[in-house]
Parts: sequence; C-alpha cells; structure tokens
Amino acid sequence: MKRAVIVLGLVIAGVAVWGLVTYGPNLRWYLRVRWRAIAASRREPAALEAWRNEFGDPAATLAASPAHGDNATAARLRALGPGAGVNFNGPAEPPPSTRAIADYVSVEEMKTGGPSGAPPEAVRSYLDAHKPGLDTVVDLLTQAETPSWRTSDLGFRHPDIPLLAIRELNGVLAAEALTDSSRGRDAEAERALLASWQLTASTRDCPSVLGQSLAEQSLTVQAIIARRLAIDAASWRVRLREPDALASMMRTIVIHDSQMWSTVDSQTARAARADYLDLERAFWVKLRNLPVTAQLAGSFSEADARRDGWSVGAVAAAIAQAEDERAWRSAESVALQIELSDRVLEARQLKAQLGRWPAAIPNIETSRVAGVHWNYGVGSDGLMSVGVSPTLQGMGPPLRFESRE
Repeated sequence: MKRAVIVLGLVIAGVAVWGLVTYGPNLRWYLRVRWRAIAASRREPAALEAWRNEFGDPAATLAASPAHGDNATAARLRALGPGAGVNFNGPAEPPPSTRAIADYVSVEEMKTGGPSGAPPEAVRSYLDAHKPGLDTVVDLLTQAETPSWRTSDLGFRHPDIPLLAIRELNGVLAAEALTDSSRGRDAEAERALLASWQLTASTRDCPSVLGQSLAEQSLTVQAIIARRLAIDAASWRVRLREPDALASMMRTIVIHDSQMWSTVDSQTARAARADYLDLERAFWVKLRNLPVTAQLAGSFSEADARRDGWSVGAVAAAIAQAEDERAWRSAESVALQIELSDRVLEARQLKAQLGRWPAAIPNIETSRVAGVHWNYGVGSDGLMSVGVSPTLQGMGPPLRFESRE
C-alpha cells in the first residue's frame, strides 16, 4: 500500500512537472497579459486626456464638419463626368487609354525642366474625342465653387467622395494641361491645371488615409506641372500655400487612431485603447519633428510581443507605426514638391523684374520639413537650378528643377 502511494505521488509529481514545463510559459504569459490589462484599463482616462492635450479633441474636429449632401458643383460634375470619359456615379471599367494617360503624365513628372513633351497617339486621340466634355468640366471647375461631396459619416471611414473618379479625372486634366502646353496653348494649359487643382481641393479634408493618399498623388502632379508651365506666378504661389499636406495627414491619423476600439466598452477594450493611444501619441510626437532622412519605426516582433505580454492595443500600435511613418514621409514628399514649385515661381517673378535670374533668393534655403536644405544657383551658362541634397532625391519624382528661360 505504501509503495502504491509512493508510486502515485511520483506520477502526480511527474505530471505536475511536465505540466509546468509544457504549459508554464503560457500560464506566465496569460498572467502577465491579465495583470497589464487591468493596469492599462485603469490608465485609459489619462491616455485619452493626454491624446486630446497633444492633438486636440477629434470629436470636436468631426463635429465641425456636419453631414451634408453634394453641393451644386459636385452634383453638376457627377452629371458632366461621362462627357469627359469619367463615371462619378459608381464603379466602371476604365477605358484602355487610362494606362496611356497615366504613363504620359508619369514620364512628364519625372523631368527636371524643359518644355512639355507631345502626348502619344492614344492620349491625343482620347483628349480630342472628349474635348467638348472636357471643356465643359474645365469651365465648371474654374468658375464655380469648389465641389463638396455628400457625407453622412465623418469617422475614419471615408465619406461618400468618389475618390477613384476624382483620381481618373485628375489624370485626364493633367494630360490635357501638358498637351495644351506642348501645343503652345498656355492659357488653356493653365485653365486645365486650375480645374485639376480645384477638383483636388474637394478631397483635402477627407478623414481617411486613402483619401489623403489620393489627394497627395494629385497635388504632387499639380505642383510639378505648375513649375513647368507658363502660368501666372503670383496667383499660383498663393494657391500653392493653401494645402498643408502635413497638417491634413496628421488630422486624418489623429481621427483614425482616436476611434480605435471606441465602440467597445470592456476591460480588454479599455486596456487596448490606453496602450494604443499612449504608444501612438509618443510615436507621432517624435515622428513629426524627426529629420526626413531618419527612420523611427522598427519591425514588429511577434516573439517580443508574446514574451512581454503585450496587449492587443500595443500589438496594433507596433504594427501600425511602420505604415504611419510611410504615410508621414509621403506627406513630407508632397510638401517638398510644393515648396520647390513655390521657389521656382519666386525665381521667375524676380527674373521678370530684373531681366535675368537673380543671383540669390532671400531665405530660399529654409524648409518646413525637418532636415531639408534647399540649394539655389545660376551657372555661368545661365542655367538656373533649385533642388535639395542628392540624399533626398529618392523621395518620388525629382526634387530638382533647371531652366534657362
């Protein structure tokens, strides 16, 4: 009997040891997660308050833009879109010329100066075939108020803005401006560019990362075209100061981040929200002041998260930060393209006054993007150039412009 008890005890002890070895790490991980969840859930009110103190109240930002329907310009544009080859009222198969138009615009935006190149046959045929409809759209966008699209939900889900149709029409208008310029029709080219500018203005307040990304793509093309066309420098310098890509992206991210887990009220959700807001707030404070050449976000490690007992919110923040940094760098790239065009147009204004390129431009070196220094010079052959250091030339289209005219 005594021997049986001893054997049974040894079996129980063996099972216990085996269980600790096999499931001990999981048990310790579970206890860490639960303990941290309790502490984080108690921290949620302070995390929300710290977020509002740093970035403002997202609810107030959303309340300032109440739900509304299309204004008259947007409604009219939906009706006129098919005449320009663009459907604003639902998904449609893009025409075969869409790729040719995108390629034409892409080639032109990679140039650092010189006249606009002639369009390929597919682009020319498309523009000629849709000229009456395009002229009507350009008239509307250059003479009426900026389109304002219907919306019923200004949360992180984007409102009812026809983003894809806007992107498609912007591509057509950019091709139209470049084509008119290549044909020597400077006034028509500037009107097409202005129409594209007004169309993009209707998306600047879209509270979604997708909406901001599409707006940034259009702003980049418009800024590049603006410095290559013969346009009114004074009025366009005023326009170029209107959009603030950095502020728009920050506003969008703040609204998006603040609403994570906002519809769920449980201890787990409160803990996730507290960790997510604290980590994202610290990340954005560092990122917005970080030189454009530096990198802040690391790679997410599932092993680290499991070992340290991260909450769902901490995991989500770690995963989001790499994408957040890419979005911020993209906004910085747009800001730099706009700055470059402003500097080129300022140089042209001074040239018109002096009869030659100025030897220097006051304060041209400074930038609102951290870590950026602009260089301006005029060579002995009369070639004017404005650009940033070569280390930044990989940020999309060239951040350099050259001209003798």
